[in-house]
Amino acid sequence: MHSSSILIPRPDPVQNAVVSDTPTASIFPATPWSQLMRLRGDDESARAALANVCKLYWFPVYAYIRSKGNAPHDAEDLAQGFFLRLLEREDLASVDQRDGRLRNFLLAAIKNFMSYTHRHDVAQKRGGRVERVSLDVEWAEGRLQNELSYSADPDRLFEQRWALTLLENVLGELRGEYQRTHRGEVFEALSGFLSVGEAPSYADVAQRLGITEQNARVAAHRLRKRYRDLLQKHIEATVDSPEEADAELDHLLTVFSTSR
Repeated sequence: MHSSSILIPRPDPVQNAVVSDTPTASIFPATPWSQLMRLRGDDESARAALANVCKLYWFPVYAYIRSKGNAPHDAEDLAQGFFLRLLEREDLASVDQRDGRLRNFLLAAIKNFMSYTHRHDVAQKRGGRVERVSLDVEWAEGRLQNELSYSADPDRLFEQRWALTLLENVLGELRGEYQRTHRGEVFEALSGFLSVGEAPSYADVAQRLGITEQNARVAAHRLRKRYRDLLQKHIEATVDSPEEADAELDHLLTVFSTSR
């Protein structure tokens, strides 16, 4: 895993973007995602894992649908229909796994879904036996209001939103770890070291936390290392093998660098 070039622009406040109540660390099974996709039948653990994948990565899907010219209300209906179809396992057998990357699978799946689905069909599925995925459309529209005006390529927008969502999910898990161990204030003081741009001074952080400057440096180093470890875990959970993680990271960072 690369040790450089993983600092991220300071994200928007997105604590509410990850709508799953399940801790991120337990969302993905130990097996590669492709094995999860190959499961059939009514395996509840597989369904729960797939449902959480949908909850984590709904925003890139919604952004893609909006970029195809759909109004917010229609895009919400279409996104709901897409996720319900995945949860019902109707789409898994008909979409190629491609090269083993979860983002490619979902992009191919949403294209396949939209190629024959009409809004009337989607509306009929709302309120069915499968629980709807929680979508914060107002939040999503706030983030998309500027992007849709200049992004000419929906596929590119999907990849950009995928990269940003991945990084924000990592940041959210890291924040949660610190909060669960009663170190939320430490995380907030140190989080600036994870962002592109001017980082806080170690002296200021030390004063804020009541520690020495040397201890502030050590704490920042540990935060960065944990961030890298979590980033690798999240990326490995979205590719077919650990060997693909570095190539996926390189690709996503390239995509992400053109999205700001």
